[in-house]
Amino acid sequence: MLDFLGKRLEDITAMDLRYYYAVMRERRGIQMSTMQTRIHYLSSFWDFLTLERLVPDNPVRRIGGLKVETTVKKPFGPEELEALRLHCDRSRDRALVEFLLATGLRVSELCKLDVGDIDFYRMEFYVRGKGGKERLCLLDDVAKFHLKLYLKERQRRERLSEDEIRRRPLFVSAKAPHTRMTIAGVQYLLKELGRKAAVANVHPHRFRRTFACDMISRGMPVEQLMVLMGHSKIETTMIYVTVKTSSVCEAYRRLRAG
Repeated sequence: MLDFLGKRLEDITAMDLRYYYAVMRERRGIQMSTMQTRIHYLSSFWDFLTLERLVPDNPVRRIGGLKVETTVKKPFGPEELEALRLHCDRSRDRALVEFLLATGLRVSELCKLDVGDIDFYRMEFYVRGKGGKERLCLLDDVAKFHLKLYLKERQRRERLSEDEIRRRPLFVSAKAPHTRMTIAGVQYLLKELGRKAAVANVHPHRFRRTFACDMISRGMPVEQLMVLMGHSKIETTMIYVTVKTSSVCEAYRRLRAG
């Protein structure tokens, strides 16, 4: 932005910023949602400058809001999930899919887990999420079954004792030396799985959205879902939730009949 405008920070006006963003959108075809995010970043930066008295005020605040079209980001449907499950060639891949569906974890949280972090008896574990906040996460029977199947297979293949595998990462690469899976590795695995199963937009965050929608459809109060997902604001949780029209109609008729 500074290179483009060729001005000192204290001389930049709201009109300069409007011109900059208009040119960027025209030249690069940046989506309005991305533009809004960038404006938010710049506004935070100028707030800091204002607080430190390095500039008189924040010109970003005078730009005004952008009209952003809201697109509904859909969770996986039952047929899509079945297709993904059928195309899992390894026990690890199936365990990963079921684990994400059962927990709604962020991919960064998933990659930090070790086998010893999971309490299979209580079917729970703790993660440290954004802001260093620790929270309790839960497993269901399906995820537990496929995870234990995968770990037994790993134990035989890598010739590890019970104590040794507990100190190993929860999900590792398929090839030796079986290192901890990275965020990029999980993303690539799921993308390839989606390609084989002919399911579009397969990425870790969509499993998180699917988890949230599934919990709401099963009757979990949004306040409890907020805790499971590690959100500090209920508004953040609501972004993930897609309520089916059929559920709304059913609830309306049931309540009106009563």
